[in-house]
Amino acid sequence: MSKNPKRLWQRLKLLFTAEKPASLPVADKKTDSGYYAETSEHSDATDYQPFAKNLINAAFDEHSHSQDEPILASESLDADDELEIQPITPDDIEHILASMGYQFMYHPASEQDEQSIHHYTMQVSDKERHWGCMIRFFSEQQLIAVYSVYPTAIAEANRPEMLAMLAYLNYDLMIGNLEMDVMDGELRFKTSLDLEVTGVSELIMSYLLQSNFSLFSRLYDTIREMIEQPHTTHDLQGAVDKLIDSQQARNFFLASDAIQ
Repeated sequence: MSKNPKRLWQRLKLLFTAEKPASLPVADKKTDSGYYAETSEHSDATDYQPFAKNLINAAFDEHSHSQDEPILASESLDADDELEIQPITPDDIEHILASMGYQFMYHPASEQDEQSIHHYTMQVSDKERHWGCMIRFFSEQQLIAVYSVYPTAIAEANRPEMLAMLAYLNYDLMIGNLEMDVMDGELRFKTSLDLEVTGVSELIMSYLLQSNFSLFSRLYDTIREMIEQPHTTHDLQGAVDKLIDSQQARNFFLASDAIQ
């Protein structure tokens, strides 16, 4: 019996690995300086760079998936059978995004940033809608979050009603959540993963990005309709009723004898 029995989380992570893969090279970033979009003012990136452009985002391309082996945050044992930590690096994330065909800008963590948060920004399109994407990689905690950012900020007068709408929409969401900065009106949809447990690969990154983009694409029209409607309600129930009426007008039809 081992003198140092592994904890449950250590044993679980060992199930994800069979052998240690070779280290990844640093990928060259693909950028397009001819296209600019605004990013959040409260981003932790050190120097602002514009979003790079992905005309048709790779996450919507059914041929872009790769069945590769994940890079794990912990994946080997030393001679004393102790768990060695092999952290995922910003270069690993950068290489995977580049190999998936994304055009993005990398914003390294600030030297004063104790959490060591790295940012990757790009533009996303599903052929009908366009929005910005920001990826945050917390290298110390081995956490990653993907944000789809609505292209326009919510006006201050409309934010109380928008908060009611977000609470209603978030209630039944199985993946991710909508959130709004009440100070500047930035609205975004977030999904995240603990890479220390899952590891990271093109397949894992594809699932994370695709789930975010596809859900935000479906929520986009509802958000736009609520922004464009006149804001006359001053209470929570009125805001929810307006949202339900808007959804029913788009999803329901009247019965008729004509072929639908």
